[in-house]
Amino acid sequence: MGGRKTSLNRLAKQIWLWCMHRKIWLSVFFIKGKLNIKADALSRQKLNADMEWMIVDKIFAQIMDKFGPCDIDLFASKYNYRLDKYVSFGPDVKAFACIECCITENLSRKSNCSSDSSVIFDTTLVSCDAEISMQTTLHSTKSSKYLTKSKNKSKSSVKKYETGSFHGLREKLCERGLSKDAANIIIGSWRESTQKQYGSYIQKWMLFCNEEKINQFNPSINNVLKFLFNLFENGLGYSALNTAKSAVSSFVYLITNVQIGKHVQVKTVYEGIFNKRPSLPKYNVTWNIEIVLKFLKSLKPVKDISLKKLTLKLVMLLALTTGQRIQSLFLIDIRNLELGETYVKIRYGDLLKQTRPGYQLSELFIEAYKPDYRICVVYTLNEYLERTAALRNDVTQLFVSHQKTAQSCKKCTIASWIKKVLALAGIDMTIFSPHSTRGACTSYEW
Repeated sequence: MGGRKTSLNRLAKQIWLWCMHRKIWLSVFFIKGKLNIKADALSRQKLNADMEWMIVDKIFAQIMDKFGPCDIDLFASKYNYRLDKYVSFGPDVKAFACIECCITENLSRKSNCSSDSSVIFDTTLVSCDAEISMQTTLHSTKSSKYLTKSKNKSKSSVKKYETGSFHGLREKLCERGLSKDAANIIIGSWRESTQKQYGSYIQKWMLFCNEEKINQFNPSINNVLKFLFNLFENGLGYSALNTAKSAVSSFVYLITNVQIGKHVQVKTVYEGIFNKRPSLPKYNVTWNIEIVLKFLKSLKPVKDISLKKLTLKLVMLLALTTGQRIQSLFLIDIRNLELGETYVKIRYGDLLKQTRPGYQLSELFIEAYKPDYRICVVYTLNEYLERTAALRNDVTQLFVSHQKTAQSCKKCTIASWIKKVLALAGIDMTIFSPHSTRGACTSYEW
């Protein structure tokens, strides 16, 4: 929408209404800030002081005349400080001190800690063994049918990742006075997928610290860089090293309140790594969606094709019309579907990749495609639900296996179905992956 400007919000609303009246579909596409040159042109030129949120020179001079001379700029950052010595609210490598760190330490400081123990000096991270305070906020959620969670969860346990990689972290948190349950909640702030992704690198970090006799919770920047250089010499690229950096930074941050990844030396090193082993986009072209639609039209009539072909057709149609990740297709629950004669509404009650506090993926609305029922999601979905109704038993996940007794399928199964449809349609799968449906459908003019 228009952001915080009322006039832009009003204009965005007018555009939506104009398109809805003419039955025009709009697709939202995220553009990274550094690539959004046209929209951010005024901000880049710094023509408007309001865009920078900084005290203007005239007002700053009046403040200095009336209250000066001043030595320290409080509540500043590296982007808007007015004095060479400034105090930031959050971690800032250029700041004289950090308010967030000082408050945390002052509340739980032990007698043997110095007053500047969480400031980064030279290349060493220094911190005291301050207790971690945790505040829990309860949020009430109105009961609604689309908050029903899917029962078909992965059977893999998170414990196997926590035991090797996070056991030491849990013990350290407990040593600081936290209960075991509180420590588990803190570690649980990383989702299962993140724990899987970080787990191997944290294990490597712990082995490295053991060999080098380093405090794994309070390392120096030089030690962290040495660890990353070892991974680099073993052939890891920019993307994998970025994950390793994030894993170690998150691991250390819970104890020291210092974000390693934001240190100026670490940032500079990663710029060099990118230049030597650049992480380029996976695709610079995409496939023609018309080719796949033509293949899907050949799977007709839906009442006569096999359940396997019907499943392949439905999963591809949903992937193309919604532009969602495979995870989102996997978590579609028939209890959260509102199916009408000319539309279908899909709601989610599970955690998605984009779910965060205060935000969940909004309801997906798909209208029947009357010009051609061969590629109509609503028509195909109705047939699929009728065919699988007798096979489901207690399975509420939308996509089920093709067996006589239906079982819930896995995300990798849905990915293999999409890959198979693309291959049958003639798409070169040595170049593209199932995830490429997102880019293809958002760039297609429906």
